Amino acid sequence: MDTTQLMTSLASLQAGALHPLLGLDHLLALLGMGMLYKNSSNTMKYASLLFVPMMLLAAILGLHGAGLPEMETGITLSLIILGAVLMQNAKIPNVIKAPLVLGFAMYHGLAHGLEMPHAAQPAFYLLGMVLTSALLQALGAKLQDVLLGFKTRQPESKAGAVLALVGAYLFA
Repeated sequence: MDTTQLMTSLASLQAGALHPLLGLDHLLALLGMGMLYKNSSNTMKYASLLFVPMMLLAAILGLHGAGLPEMETGITLSLIILGAVLMQNAKIPNVIKAPLVLGFAMYHGLAHGLEMPHAAQPAFYLLGMVLTSALLQALGAKLQDVLLGFKTRQPESKAGAVLALVGAYLFA
């Protein structure tokens, strides 16, 4: 490989860090996962904490050409379903929610890997993606706290409705 054509380490890190911020679907999914973490039982907290590592694993697979059928449809549906999970958090059993959210992580991670610029250095690109994804998830958890501080009733349910509506719009 001709290394003169590779992006610098910093440019690769930046490209990976920006990907979750520039894709509305990724941004909202990660914020939603943070809110889900904050408002869940221990089982779902673990599933939420595994979201970013699962994305990383899937991104590595995506770098090697792996994909799932209907990638963009799966990502868009993940917003709709994550929105429904947030709206109905207590009513959906964890044995259904946990595999769903980890499946969403696979779709989002594969997209990150498949969409990595060819000239990017994979390790730095993935590091940027992981750091931003983890920060967005933490921001979603903090958003839950802030909204509760404003005496907002069931903020995760309202956020879930927004996610589902945006997902439906992107799906159309």
